[in-house]
Amino acid sequence: KVLFQTLYYTTKKYNTNRLFQLKLEDLYSMSIGHSNLKFGNLINSYIDIKFLNEKYTDDKFIFECIDFLFEILFNPNVENEKFDSKSLNFIKEKIGLSIDSKKENPEIYALNKSLETLENDPISYSLWGYKEDLEKINEKSLYEYYKKVLTNDLVDILVVGEVDSEKIREYFTNNFKVNTYKKVKDDILLPNILPRKRVKKVIEKDNVNQSKLAIGLRINNMTDYERKYVLRVYNEILGGGGNSMLFNTVREKHSLAYYINSFCQFYDNIAVIYAGVNSSKINMAIKLIKDTLKFD
Repeated sequence: KVLFQTLYYTTKKYNTNRLFQLKLEDLYSMSIGHSNLKFGNLINSYIDIKFLNEKYTDDKFIFECIDFLFEILFNPNVENEKFDSKSLNFIKEKIGLSIDSKKENPEIYALNKSLETLENDPISYSLWGYKEDLEKINEKSLYEYYKKVLTNDLVDILVVGEVDSEKIREYFTNNFKVNTYKKVKDDILLPNILPRKRVKKVIEKDNVNQSKLAIGLRINNMTDYERKYVLRVYNEILGGGGNSMLFNTVREKHSLAYYINSFCQFYDNIAVIYAGVNSSKINMAIKLIKDTLKFD
């Protein structure tokens, strides 16, 4: 996250954010986005650009936009193998505030805390990051990581729109400076981890009427068919919406929850049930959830 946000804040050629933004305006307000998504053993970091169809501009416009993407990726604001400190400090401060803001959303905070109980499992680490790790990143270490990304990460290139696919393929082949864009057959599934024998509870108190409840469950020993199809159907029946078992039992019949849902992260071997519950009725809600799961 720090790397990609730093890359599209400034570049060597556009070495202030004002110049960077002016260039985007010259490209008819081309937009840039970035996100990290986790699937089992795989973390997918992507950067995307969106721009006008060239039929509204000229036949070279698409290549101007792609060239600016190349400028972002391959000509960062680096001096003496160090990223620009002003840009990096701004990005770190921005991400630090984002990390802090997650604590202000009780539902997200509860979900993250439930996943953190799955110790020794990659899913227990938050994709939002931790401020103590953020502080360890400096201009030099970020540049070293940038070089590793260019030499080691696998790359998929997707171009969507009314374009000449052969011209685009040729342009990327001739100008894209990373040669690791190829498919591999690595298993992205996390290995099965034996569930703990005793339930681990984490309770944090606050002065609120509506408590946030999150229950993490291990999913082990499923076939590929069960994971792709059966588990999805089961999740819908369990807590996928207003007609689910949990909704009807916990909320409708017993009025113990403001909302209750479930989701499965298939490649991480986990399921999570989350609910907004009156703090005085949380133990009753947990008992009903266990009964619905037939879970002792």
